[in-house]
Amino acid sequence: MRKTKWAAIAVTVIGLGATSCGTNTASTTDNASVPVAPRPEGTGPLPKAFVITDLADAATAAGVPDNAPEYARGYAEAPADSRLTCGAAFAGFADETTKVDMARYETVLRELRKRGWTPAQKREERKNKTTGETFNAKDGFEQRGWRLVVEYWEGVEGAAGTKISLIGIDDACMKANGLKAPTT
Repeated sequence: MRKTKWAAIAVTVIGLGATSCGTNTASTTDNASVPVAPRPEGTGPLPKAFVITDLADAATAAGVPDNAPEYARGYAEAPADSRLTCGAAFAGFADETTKVDMARYETVLRELRKRGWTPAQKREERKNKTTGETFNAKDGFEQRGWRLVVEYWEGVEGAAGTKISLIGIDDACMKANGLKAPTT
C-alpha cells in the first residue's frame, strides 16, 4: 500500500512538471494555497518523489515560475551510473510576467523550513560592489539522508536568466553507487 501511494505521488509530480500546470503570474512572494504534506513515516531517507514534491511546492508557494523542463530532465533521465540519478532538481526562471528576486528566494527558504528542511551551512552571498545588492546567494539544507542546495542567480542583463534553483542529493544513493557526493 505504501509503495503504491508513493508511486502515485511520483506520477503526479512528473505529470505536473511535464504539462507545466499552474504557471504563477502573481506578483506576491507568498502563496498560502500550497499545503505542507505530512512527512513520510520512519527514519530512513525520504523517497525521491517526496523530495521532488517538496522542491516544487516550496517554489510554487513563493511564486517562482514552473520548473524548467530541460533543467529537471537531466536528473529524471540520467543513466543509473550517473550522480544525477541520485538527485532531484528544480529551476524557476524569471519571465515576462513573474519576477524572480531575493524576496522570492527568502520565501522559498521559509517554505523549505516549514517542510522540515534544516539549514546545513552558512549562506554564501555575492553582492554588487556598486549597488550593494545581492546577485548570487546559496544556502544548504538537509533532511533524512538528503542534502539540498538552494541558489539565487541574477541574470547578467536584468531579468533575463535570473533564476532560483534547488538541487537535492540522496547521500545513501551516492554511496550505494560508489559516487562521490558534491559538497554543499
